[in-house]
Amino acid sequence: MMKKRERTIGVIIGIALTVVLLPVLLPLFAAKIMYRCALVVAWQMRHGRHGRRWLAVYSDSAKWKHHFEAEVLPLLQNRCVAINISQRPNWKSAHTLERRVHREWGGRSNHTPIALRFPAIAGRVEDLRFYDAYVARAKGHAPDELQDLLSQARCLANEAR
Repeated sequence: MMKKRERTIGVIIGIALTVVLLPVLLPLFAAKIMYRCALVVAWQMRHGRHGRRWLAVYSDSAKWKHHFEAEVLPLLQNRCVAINISQRPNWKSAHTLERRVHREWGGRSNHTPIALRFPAIAGRVEDLRFYDAYVARAKGHAPDELQDLLSQARCLANEAR
């Protein structure tokens, strides 16, 4: 008897929360989707028309700088906007398209080094996050993870041609 009452109270609370939160969350969700669509359109207008569908962001860390410049960037060649954040001191405060894109799809953690690929026409932005693979390699673990990411980058780069 008590479980049935608790279940009924739980359902009522769930419905009440849905009724209260849905009008708030739905517009926020729609705004997030519209912001991302606007960023993709802005990217296509500025860089996509020149064939640049990639944004690569990295730093001067000893764990990845040399390897990222030698292995990843050549895969993307001239189809990439590459930014070394160590050489751009105003990067964090800048409101450039590239920074907004990196902030949106890079997230709060493991955001550097990263390669973001924009869709040719429509679709989702692909992200290849290299941070964990480089840290594992520096500790002497899981070299396969880095090779898997390079293979994905190679496949996506060839697909983008």
